[in-house]
Amino acid sequence: MNLGRIYAGVTEYVNPQSKHQKSSLILKNYGNLPAHFKWEQMNDPEKCIAQFEPGSGVIPPKTDIKIKMSCTVYTGGNLSELFLCNI
Repeated sequence: MNLGRIYAGVTEYVNPQSKHQKSSLILKNYGNLPAHFKWEQMNDPEKCIAQFEPGSGVIPPKTDIKIKMSCTVYTGGNLSELFLCNI
């Protein structure tokens, strides 16, 4: 996901409910069974803090769930972070 230009110390939000967002984060369950998910907290608080809402839950079969994300970066330069979601 490309957040574009972000500034140190400023929290950026990815909210799939907003019609003004360029990008959104959606988890889809294509299976026939419910899928449990949980976001890992692997943030380096000196570099970047990311939060996901909901942070965990269950996606019913054949449905999707929209995730709200907030990210606060504390370093300059290009940022390439990996956020893990256990399913």
